[in-house]
Amino acid sequence: MAAPSLYRYRLELQRAEDGARFPGDAVPDAFLQEAREQAVFLSQRRGLTGPDPGTAVAEDEPVFSDNGDGHVVGVRVRAGTNGKRVEKQFGLDLFTPYARLQAVRLVQQGHLKKDSKFAFRVFTQEAPPATSQILAGVKATVQRPPLPLQEGKLSDWLDHAVALGPAEDDDYPLFIVKKTLERAREYCQKPVDKEAGVLLLGRLFRQEQPEPEIFGVIEDAIEARYADQQRFSLDLTAQTFAYLQTQLQRRRKRLGRVNEVPLGFAHSHNFLPSVLDEDDKGKCPECPLRPTCQLSSSFYSARDTEFHQAIFNHQPYAVGLVWGLTPREEADLRVFCLDGSQPRQRGYYQLSEQP
Repeated sequence: MAAPSLYRYRLELQRAEDGARFPGDAVPDAFLQEAREQAVFLSQRRGLTGPDPGTAVAEDEPVFSDNGDGHVVGVRVRAGTNGKRVEKQFGLDLFTPYARLQAVRLVQQGHLKKDSKFAFRVFTQEAPPATSQILAGVKATVQRPPLPLQEGKLSDWLDHAVALGPAEDDDYPLFIVKKTLERAREYCQKPVDKEAGVLLLGRLFRQEQPEPEIFGVIEDAIEARYADQQRFSLDLTAQTFAYLQTQLQRRRKRLGRVNEVPLGFAHSHNFLPSVLDEDDKGKCPECPLRPTCQLSSSFYSARDTEFHQAIFNHQPYAVGLVWGLTPREEADLRVFCLDGSQPRQRGYYQLSEQP
């Protein structure tokens, strides 16, 4: 799908307390894969690339600062087929995961303390010809099966849906059946004071007219059984993965749902948004701002982001749902996607019934 970048990106970390700078290693090309997958999916949505993402070509180039000091402020990725491309630009957040790894290395070397704050800058240069020739012989590529797209018309589903959450132009339309949300919420509430989760299943549809678009419909949920559940964490075990895979295969064979794919994962944050005190109790009940406070424990943590990347392997259409609590102990559902490599809240459509 995408050849290795013709540019070499390098990080420089700066210690906040005294401004000391530490040149970092070259960023491995794999850290750009998330952005490429998202650009290719956008080209599929725009009708430039068919169901098979392997037919697309994705290329990146750095976006430089206007002040002429040579540092990078973002990465522009173009993707498509037959000479037709879409363009998607990402900010420096794309390099945040690698910056964290570099910070850990500096901590181990004694240059940073564990709680030290730091900033990073990104520099780049074109790969020298010799390096480009070597890279041209590399055969390691990401292989994706074609998307199991069904024919559909977006307007048929919009007639039965209510838009919820913040809307972004780059987000593909995603519908969630109300009964599925209710079932998923029931599973996530079961442990009361611990995290729980469900795998969300559905179908992907493609319309050609009046304009090309791909949209998803989440129709069912499978409880993530046998997981390691803690108050602030949820880890899927080997038994969990085996159970989910068995259920998926049974649904495809016995129910004929051959086009059904995992479209998301929902989990719960069954705790108040306040900072916990020494007695392990939330401070929200005694806070005078409680009646109007807008805080929520529905958020995507760094751990949630790593979990998302691990379970979905960069699939650009996958989302994460989090049920948290407001200070008034009201359920708060939010939907997240990855924009580049970082989480961002996105909107969705709730379906009262299916067309």
